[in-house]
Amino acid sequence: MFPQQPGWDYVESFAPTTWLSIMCALVALVAADDLECYSIDITTAFLNGDLEKEIYMKPPKGYEQYSRDGYLLYCLLLKALYRLKQGGRQWYLKLSEVMKEIGFRKVRSEPCVYLWEDSTGRKVVVPTYVDDCHIIGKIKESIQHIKAELQRHFELCDLGPTSWFLGVGIKHNCSTHTITLSQCQYVIDMLRDFGMEDCTPMKTPMVPGLCLEKPGIPLSAGVEFLHAMANSLG
Repeated sequence: MFPQQPGWDYVESFAPTTWLSIMCALVALVAADDLECYSIDITTAFLNGDLEKEIYMKPPKGYEQYSRDGYLLYCLLLKALYRLKQGGRQWYLKLSEVMKEIGFRKVRSEPCVYLWEDSTGRKVVVPTYVDDCHIIGKIKESIQHIKAELQRHFELCDLGPTSWFLGVGIKHNCSTHTITLSQCQYVIDMLRDFGMEDCTPMKTPMVPGLCLEKPGIPLSAGVEFLHAMANSLG
């Protein structure tokens, strides 16, 4: 009913997130160097963001208050809310401010990956994806220290050793220094969405002997083309 106006209610709305390729590289590092990786989830993250613009909100239904003249009183927002155009960005700025206060610095090539190092050389890496944070380090005491520091600023949920990231299952085998990534749950959800959760699994992806051809172009033409290319190169 009351849409925000760009330039008046907000200016910037972009908020970066960690690339999936970056997270895969960090997971490979965890496996190679036998590091510890724990996950935390920031509770109602967007509500921690500080607003840079003066924004008023109509009171929720049941909390309306009126002045003596019968005018509806509006609420001045002190913190960001979900569905605000700049909500995600303000949360990112707030998290960056807190991470800097704790002693982290951003990786130059990736603004959502933070690096912390103490006087003894112990390092901790924290990649973030909106309100999901993963704490990677060699020493458990350093990881617990970072958790405690973040808990001083935000209400959070400790999820323990990382087992999920953006729907990808993660299994860490310390004895073999390997990590297995799986999207089994995604496959199950897709089958459920299309009503195929009770379908009979098949080892072959299609009917054996099925010949696929483009209309008007026999499949043999492509084979002949590949043979011609191979002969010309060889």
